[in-house]
Amino acid sequence: MSRLYRYAIVITLLFSTFIPVRAQINTEQVLRIGANTHYFEDYILSIQYFNQVISVNPKLAKPYFYRAIAKLNLDDFAGAEEDATLAIERNPFIVDAYEVRGVARQNQGKNREAIEDYNKVLEMLPESRGVMFNKAMAQNEIKDREGALNTFESLLKKYPRFENGYLGRARIRLEEKDTIAAKADIEKALSINSSAINGYLMRADIVIHSGQDYKSALGDMDMAIKLQPENAGFYINRAYLRYMTDDIYGAFDDYEHALKLNPLNTLALFNRGLLRAEVHDTNKAIEDFSSVINLNPDDYKTLYNRSILLAEIGDFDSALADLNRVIEAYPDFAAAYFLRYDIKRRKGDMASAEKDYNKSLALAKTNVQVPADRQFAGNAGSSTGDSTKNNGDNDERPQVTETQEQVKKRFSSLATISASATNENEIATIRGKVQDQDIRVELEPIFIVTYY
Repeated sequence: MSRLYRYAIVITLLFSTFIPVRAQINTEQVLRIGANTHYFEDYILSIQYFNQVISVNPKLAKPYFYRAIAKLNLDDFAGAEEDATLAIERNPFIVDAYEVRGVARQNQGKNREAIEDYNKVLEMLPESRGVMFNKAMAQNEIKDREGALNTFESLLKKYPRFENGYLGRARIRLEEKDTIAAKADIEKALSINSSAINGYLMRADIVIHSGQDYKSALGDMDMAIKLQPENAGFYINRAYLRYMTDDIYGAFDDYEHALKLNPLNTLALFNRGLLRAEVHDTNKAIEDFSSVINLNPDDYKTLYNRSILLAEIGDFDSALADLNRVIEAYPDFAAAYFLRYDIKRRKGDMASAEKDYNKSLALAKTNVQVPADRQFAGNAGSSTGDSTKNNGDNDERPQVTETQEQVKKRFSSLATISASATNENEIATIRGKVQDQDIRVELEPIFIVTYY
């Protein structure tokens, strides 16, 4: 064998052994770089790094796990679930992967599957506070309130100073109409952490729905605004409380501030329009209602109120156009027919007006069947979503029965945002924007350094 051939063999062997080692080193380095970009919340870039690792070595579990976390923080819950599953398939002992998948599933409404993942985590880490909290919330979502209360009981036994545990349990008790027990939990949470903003929101929400002691609720909303002054929803709810305590100018101020924070907040625009109509600032009220309808053309509550004001200024054709759309959506709404009768009468269309008058009289003592997804139709800015959307035949949607007075009152009343919608999602995430979370810092007990 010639010397040149031997050298060629040696060089080939060197390259054949060197390349995999070099690839492994690069894989670990790219993984570290991708993990570091998480710290700076550059999730898109971190995903690119993890994609590189996966393309080189798709059998590794860590890049899928890290990519799942990045997708979770980008609200790509389906992608996060898929990547967490791939990580678990490659290494079933990554406990955090089950938690990531559980959070992703819970955010998609897959609460039963999320509970299975949380149970898996709790088998290995039975003291995990965040997982126990998330499990209880998921149990409540599937209407297993007894199971949720038992989970909260175990959680609070292990962590008696965990204020969110008391607030989570309070929410379940409110759903069960046990206001006294819910208030006790809220008081306990606030005694542990006076900055627990959800406690103030929930306590104010109880007052808003009970219609009692508005002044105490005002104090709670003042505290919530002090803790989080950039949340437009807080000013909207405080405006309602100020209005109920006859401070109409204070209510106007709060709506103005909410619109400075969020100029496209349809709930603030709608409520300000109602107040302007009440003080007979008709043209500006119409402007507010028109702004809401431009943002949400199917807001029937706003269409109804704008039709009233358009009729006041003599624009009968526009008023009728609005009313026709309301009646099309709510064909059993007696007040809408009566209003249309009045407009047609003023226009001189007596024959058609008489039909609407008779229709309103016939409906006056009947109940209104409203599809559940339209029960709060027109509640501008609410978290219920587009009232016109549905996933199937209208007849298959669940119906809610309301009296004519209930519907009319809802159409002409100031709206508020529920406590569950005014603050961020309560599901505890395990990574990501931790600086956005309010964490209570407690001092460790006094200690003495000894020789031992």
